[in-house]
Amino acid sequence: MKESRINLTKEPVGGTIEAGNTIYRVFVQDIPGRAIGDFTASTGPDHPLGPGKTLLYGSGSPGTSFNTFRSYTTMTDYTVDIFAVAEPPFTKFSLRQFGTAIPLGTTGLRIMYVLPGPPVTPDAFTIIQDVNVIGKTFEDSYIEVKVEIINSNNVNTKIGIRYLWDPLIGNDDGPTFQTINPIGPLITNEAEFNHPEFEAFQVVDNDNNPNPPTYIVYGTVTGPESIGIGPPPTRIQYAYWPASRATTFDYTIDPNRNISSPPNNDSAILYYWGHNEETAINLEANVGSFSVAAALFATKPGIVPPFINNNICVEVNRILDICRQEVTHTKVLNISSLKYGTLLGCNIKQAQCFVIKQMKLIIQGIPFRYELI
Repeated sequence: MKESRINLTKEPVGGTIEAGNTIYRVFVQDIPGRAIGDFTASTGPDHPLGPGKTLLYGSGSPGTSFNTFRSYTTMTDYTVDIFAVAEPPFTKFSLRQFGTAIPLGTTGLRIMYVLPGPPVTPDAFTIIQDVNVIGKTFEDSYIEVKVEIINSNNVNTKIGIRYLWDPLIGNDDGPTFQTINPIGPLITNEAEFNHPEFEAFQVVDNDNNPNPPTYIVYGTVTGPESIGIGPPPTRIQYAYWPASRATTFDYTIDPNRNISSPPNNDSAILYYWGHNEETAINLEANVGSFSVAAALFATKPGIVPPFINNNICVEVNRILDICRQEVTHTKVLNISSLKYGTLLGCNIKQAQCFVIKQMKLIIQGIPFRYELI
């Protein structure tokens, strides 16, 4: 459990701006001199789960999810977190005095860090971080964390970006991890994915709640296409939060460490764009720029999430089965004339289909009734 430890290693409550829509709420620290830009997120009053269900740890008080911006050129890690330590030869530089908060209407908050360059800061950057709720209904709403770095150095500069997300589902601080599209095995130990090709991931509670899974939190990776999130990360890590948050950027996983069950049930998701110098992003001198984004959202067990596989059947059934979710009002139809292949974007791997919305087709002369998600 994190509570007693975080009380000793967390920013004082105060200076947090709340924003969002009726589906999701975000909370961002906005006071320079504190961890300006730290964020957390929960559900809003019109979410099917009800209000106040945490997606990221904090319950409205940010302090455990944060971003780091690396300059490979000056060997500097820029962050607002005071506890994280840089791995030599990199050095840590605090962004706390350089941030300004700008509301994004009523739905989010922009933090702009303006680094003037030497001798004040190692690099001359403008870093724009947006934590924003997109959409209006459950079907089209998600939380987006977006970063743009603009290079004002007079030389080309190589950069990397790391997001550290600290998921919490009910009372479970160490939810399990599973890739989606393609579906992967349920993961309980630390894991790493270089140049990931899966569309998204889901984290699911497995203990500390009365009847898990309580609800499911999803994060984007290469997609989904309907969101158009931007360039995929070069690395994803499912990591132990206490150890990974103690680092500004580089983290080495221990594949033998179980982080979803006691005594180490405390997991984090790390996104990297440019996790090493070979994958670093090159910003051209004088206003070269690069932006990245990732999104998260949540659903009840048994409800196919918006955006993920919203036009397929079989693979959704596999998602629900692997996650041990209970599904009501479903129907299985045998498709004897279509054993394998593609049907309206649905990758048919079995002669069965998970169904929700009825439609009619004629396939190879055979009347066929099915339902799409």
